[in-house]
Amino acid sequence: MEQLTKLGYKKTELGWITEDWEVLELKDAVSFLDGKRRPIKSEYRFRMSGQYPYYGASGDIDYVNDFIFDDHLILLGEDGENILSRNSPLVFQVKGKIWVNNHANVLKPKDGLENLTYHEVALL
Repeated sequence: MEQLTKLGYKKTELGWITEDWEVLELKDAVSFLDGKRRPIKSEYRFRMSGQYPYYGASGDIDYVNDFIFDDHLILLGEDGENILSRNSPLVFQVKGKIWVNNHANVLKPKDGLENLTYHEVALL
């Protein structure tokens, strides 16, 4: 293990990680914006058809004519069939104008962590 230190790694509570990484709790790395998400019933989405992606637990599922977020965000599916089947990613990054329903958690990287990727979130 001493050789790992020489190669640019450090020992943490999670094990050996690269020296330039920092171990954070998720709450210290992102803000949770779940209170802003809103579901739209499919019959209403039909009437709201538009250019903005409408996201759920498995990714974009429709397009609507309005948005509730305009940012770089990380979405984390919270329920549904995909949790068991894993047919789609459970965590994905989105940028720009979007609408998110109540089946995906909305995480915004905090200042200084804007380049946080969903791969790094998975390690938190």
